[in-house]
Amino acid sequence: MSFLRDRCSLDAPDNGSESSTFSPSNPAPWPGCRPQLSGQDPLHASASIAWELLAASGRTTAERYGLAPRRLPDVRHGEAMPTSIQFPYTPHKPNAGITLYQGQMSIRQDRRAARLQGPGRIDVVWIPSSGIQFEITINGGSLSTNIGKAVYLTWGSNSSRALVLYRGHQSGRSGYTETLRGFLLPPTKYGGKPSRTLLFGVVNFPKWRNPQGEIEFSLGDWQISMADSTPAIYDQLRADGGFCITNVGLAQRGGSPASAREVYRLLDELALLFSLARGSWACPFLPVSFCRTGARIWEEWALRNVDTWKGHFSWFPPFHPDALASVATGLHSRWSNPIWTEPLEVAIHLYVESNSGGLARESSLILGQTALELLSWTYFVVDQKLYSASQFDGLWAAERIRKLLKTAKIPTAIPRQLGSLAASGAWANGPHAITAFRNALVHPPRLPSLLTKPSQARLQAWQLTLWYLERAFLWLLGYSGHYCNRLRRYEEEVI
Repeated sequence: MSFLRDRCSLDAPDNGSESSTFSPSNPAPWPGCRPQLSGQDPLHASASIAWELLAASGRTTAERYGLAPRRLPDVRHGEAMPTSIQFPYTPHKPNAGITLYQGQMSIRQDRRAARLQGPGRIDVVWIPSSGIQFEITINGGSLSTNIGKAVYLTWGSNSSRALVLYRGHQSGRSGYTETLRGFLLPPTKYGGKPSRTLLFGVVNFPKWRNPQGEIEFSLGDWQISMADSTPAIYDQLRADGGFCITNVGLAQRGGSPASAREVYRLLDELALLFSLARGSWACPFLPVSFCRTGARIWEEWALRNVDTWKGHFSWFPPFHPDALASVATGLHSRWSNPIWTEPLEVAIHLYVESNSGGLARESSLILGQTALELLSWTYFVVDQKLYSASQFDGLWAAERIRKLLKTAKIPTAIPRQLGSLAASGAWANGPHAITAFRNALVHPPRLPSLLTKPSQARLQAWQLTLWYLERAFLWLLGYSGHYCNRLRRYEEEVI
């Protein structure tokens, strides 16, 4: 199982397995906004699926979404595709809930238990914790389950496991009612037919400055276009923080249709790419897959890792967004190599967590240095086989990092901008300095020496670690061009 999908799962009691199912009766694009629901099939009658359903108008996808007035390329790649294919979600203000379904639902403890029915709804929620939330009200009955237990939900012709996190009841003249609330357990997906076309939203991707309003890149057989959002959405994110779909993506594949498994692999790779570019978790969201007739044949209700809005703190150059295309090509090449699949996933994970700002800088420094050593080990020992495991393990940590930086032609001297770090010790080079700080943290006898260092020096050791890590990623992925140098207040430079 993918390292990324492992992080999407929740540990919950399992009373058996019941797969999610899907039977679309009319999966064509919906003809209006906010239809009133009964218990119809959610693919063509669910209420306000992801903020609001699109009005059936002649506007382009970008205009309909509120993006820059540029049209995404026609959904045509190797086959005739109807021009009516549309991303079925419209923008909303950050942190607003997204209603995915509203109507009759049923719930049961396990596959053999009786179903209890009642009105309910399924929503995307962001605050206080993000996820796909359900709520169902049972009239005249009670589900004998405890908080934190897994149950089975059914709505329309679809079903999913879920985790109960709230249970309340009310008695009155109208009788007894019980309300249950919790989260769907991922993955909740529908359909499994092959596909060549996928539309998806992107949550919290940084804004770029591109007159065309689009970024185009490829991941293997998939050709992908992303439309930029309007300044108003980013203004509100900067003011309020939180979450919002900031971009619309279109993925097309020529040749044979992709299976659901291949679509999932694409989504995992997109999540890696977006998170590496953003420097914090970002992900494709609410993807919808189409066949050549325009029918919706697959979609996913699940929220991969995504961080609240933090602004732009990474190497990604907003004035040269085409950098994403080059990095995407390199990422696909490395990630498709079994030698690099897991190391890249783990290293990007460590980078994102180190850069997130949610940890103490000392903890972040440890994570960043761990990622550097992982990349160095994988390159020299596993990939190039220039050292045996015992030989490489016998090197000092600073030397392992220095060898990686030297091979990548990344300067190892402490940059002049980091004066406090340079003055805090007799350092041979940057790797020596950052590993000394890390060793003082993980070896208790050395901790007093770290505490005597200025706090600015500790901050700069963390900044240098992340700069090394970003440059190492770009080298491994074969990138040359503009990037934002965090040591120069994110000025764009050329490497």
